[in-house]
Amino acid sequence: MNQLEELCQLVLDQLSKEGYTNWGITRHRRTYHALCKYADLKSIIAYSDELAQAFINEKYQTDMDAKRGQNTQFITQRITHLLKLRHFQKTGNIHYCSKNGQKLKQKCPDRFKYIWSTYIEILETNDYADTTIMRARFQSMKFLQYLSDNEVNDLNNVSYEI
Repeated sequence: MNQLEELCQLVLDQLSKEGYTNWGITRHRRTYHALCKYADLKSIIAYSDELAQAFINEKYQTDMDAKRGQNTQFITQRITHLLKLRHFQKTGNIHYCSKNGQKLKQKCPDRFKYIWSTYIEILETNDYADTTIMRARFQSMKFLQYLSDNEVNDLNNVSYEI
């Protein structure tokens, strides 16, 4: 196992110790696997900021310092996973403070608040997992905001094209 693979494994072990969900750890593992594969192709055996930047740039056409909201959630997560590697390498822990500011809070459009809160209540009363509810809350609110931004005022007017 080379230095990069060892670092990735240490971070994955730390995520497990700190109670990250299996899903969260799996997402990190996928990022680290892709990074290791990329590094292997370049004959690189150790983590560096340059490696992370080249990986993100070639794979996603963005950079490590992109502000929140400039990339998809998937790319932002990949960058976050790499920032954890960097921070762990320097400090021995995975908790870092993003210099890029806070993630923008989503707000449910007023016209959809009742249907949205009813939907979330149904999930809660049917004992869905907290992570499932959290994901549903975020994704549905994002969708409803999209509808509102595109002047769709009634869910009955949602078409396949929309």
